[in-house]
Amino acid sequence: MYLSGTDTFYWYSLCQTALFETQKKQRQNPTPESRKQTKVFWLVLLGVTLWQFLPEYVFPMLGSLAFLCWVAPHNHVANFVGAGFGGMGFLNLSLDWSNITARYSLFLTPWWTQVVMFLGFACSTWILLPAAKFGHLGEWKLHLNSNRLFLGESTT
Repeated sequence: MYLSGTDTFYWYSLCQTALFETQKKQRQNPTPESRKQTKVFWLVLLGVTLWQFLPEYVFPMLGSLAFLCWVAPHNHVANFVGAGFGGMGFLNLSLDWSNITARYSLFLTPWWTQVVMFLGFACSTWILLPAAKFGHLGEWKLHLNSNRLFLGESTT
């Protein structure tokens, strides 16, 4: 079954509707099991809130744990290949859930879509990007990403 961009919203809405309908029924007719489920829901909500808050604001370094950058901090090629922010992200580990599932939910996206997305990522990040950088098709100082404002002729 092919899912276009608008069809995927149906699956997200279906999951949310089922959750809200179940919560409504449990509020109207509470049972000991539904009270346990409500308690688990609030604990998970608190855990997810902390999981999102801590890496984003308290520990931003958990968004990218770049092993190659730790091993060779002064090697520009290793930093380009291993950097999660501003590099290829090879052997990079992230403990931030928003980095792991940037746009699509792993539970709602079909397996074949995940495979195609990974192949596109691998081709562009691990093949085309190094070919462009090391084949001198573009000029980068050290990083791919920058928060500086660039003007004409690549001046800041």
